[in-house]
Amino acid sequence: MALFMKPFYRRLILSVFSIALAGSYTLGVQGNTITLTPASPSVLVGQSLQLAAGGAVTPSSIAVGAWHSCVMYSDQSIRCTGLNNQGEIGNNSYLSVSEPALAQGTVNPVTLRTGNEHTCTLVGDGRMQCWGTNYTGQLGTGTMGGFAMTAQFVLNISNALQAYTGGFHTCAMMPDRTMQCWGRNQDGQLGNGDSTTDTSLPGPVLNLGPVSDFAGGGYHNCALLADKSVRCWGRNARGQVGDGTVVTPVTQPHVVAGLTASALSLGGYHSCALLPNGSATLIVVVPRATPVTTPDELTVAIDGLLLVHVRPVRCIETGAGELVIVPIPSSP
Repeated sequence: MALFMKPFYRRLILSVFSIALAGSYTLGVQGNTITLTPASPSVLVGQSLQLAAGGAVTPSSIAVGAWHSCVMYSDQSIRCTGLNNQGEIGNNSYLSVSEPALAQGTVNPVTLRTGNEHTCTLVGDGRMQCWGTNYTGQLGTGTMGGFAMTAQFVLNISNALQAYTGGFHTCAMMPDRTMQCWGRNQDGQLGNGDSTTDTSLPGPVLNLGPVSDFAGGGYHNCALLADKSVRCWGRNARGQVGDGTVVTPVTQPHVVAGLTASALSLGGYHSCALLPNGSATLIVVVPRATPVTTPDELTVAIDGLLLVHVRPVRCIETGAGELVIVPIPSSP
């Protein structure tokens, strides 16, 4: 008996009225074999029997781009689905797929990241691989333009500690915890003091000390330092850099004044930080004098830059540059 399941579905439902099985039975999932034990179960009407399963390949991480989604599995395979006109699925095709397709050419991936239209992995030995669009050099292959339909090694990156992606740029944390970035730079998101030249090879982010964590946004980045201070750079038209201005671009890291954080998360046009006490800070610019009301009736009058401290929140972008602040309910 063999049952084949789609890669994204893991629940097996067995309705047993009367069953007497003999022999060895396996279930094939994604080309792997799940072995059920005991090998020859017998179940009568009204009874139940617990089966143990071994050999299953399970999802280990997920990353979502603008129009595609990828999952890395416990066997280090990567499968993606969605728009593929820039090769971001990685299956050696540019045709979009509605069911997960195997990314080709990946080598020992340990971290999975997605940009808007490209996908990257950190290799186990500290190298990086990327595929998808390369029109701003975000694949780091030394070329500009076109796209790659299978995984390509990033040049000049070795022994990296972590890989990161922004909307159209890519970054790596190096062994000394400095940052190297490449790709689109029209908003200063590479942090090299320039905002006019895209780059196809990794280059250092200037004036940034050892980094403990990093997050890439659509057109900006933020770094968490060892002392829990935060520095951001890139596009700042909506105050997402958090330096108290809407001056843009910001081409080198600026301190987010008064912020001490334990983790960072960035969206396309906003930034969020988890505070050491478990609350959250949301940084965004919205129309002048617009009130923001959260479901717990907290109202903040906004005049320019907004810096709101509420309970842990989810940030939901409306598509018009505003955000809805949604507190996460406390666990019962």
